[in-house]
Formats: sequence, structure tokens, C-alpha cells
Amino acid sequence: KRLGMQVAMASADENFVVTAVHPSGMIGPEDRKPTPLGQAVIQLANGNMPVTIGGGSGYIDVDDAADMHVAAMVRGDNLGEYIANAEYFDNRVLYRELAKFTSQRAPFVLPIEIA
Repeated sequence: KRLGMQVAMASADENFVVTAVHPSGMIGPEDRKPTPLGQAVIQLANGNMPVTIGGGSGYIDVDDAADMHVAAMVRGDNLGEYIANAEYFDNRVLYRELAKFTSQRAPFVLPIEIA
């Protein structure tokens, strides 16, 4: 992805506008792959997540990320780069809240310094 963006940015000029959007972890319906967060939710729901690593990540709803891409195309600057993020979740908080919905025990969070 990075190399592709560098090639595109190097090709930009007044006739070839290049704008980059960097979404954080996207969440939403129809997660077909699933994404790493989707895989974690499935593991948690199945009771297969006794431990996770500390830290956290930014997340954005997939529809909001799509809107951000459109906004960048319409209003973005040539060679502009935009970060699409809605909220940061600490892993401890995220998995504790997800555990409530799955009726499973929240995983033990191994501090990132130890991991």
C-alpha cells in the first residue's frame, strides 16, 4: 500500500490529482473476511480468547470511512493525506464491553511492555 501511494503521489500534477485517505480499523456490517477485529469478536464469542495484548487502536465505522473517501475526493487537496478515525479504544475497555454482548469472560490483558 505504501509503495503504491508513493508511486501515485510521485505521478501527481495539475492534471492528475492524488489524494490519500488512511482509515484506522474499520468496523461495520458485512465484515466478510473478517478483519482482525472481526476475528477477535468471533474468538471472544466462541470462548476462545483467554488473553489479549494491551494497548489499543483507533476505529471507524466502515460507512463513515466511505464518506471520508468521498469527502477527500470532492474537497481534498492534491497530494493531501487524511486520517479517517472516529474513536480510540484501549483493548482492556474494548474487550470488556464486547464480552458483555457475547456472554463470555473478558480476556486477561497482557501489558504491552511484557508482550
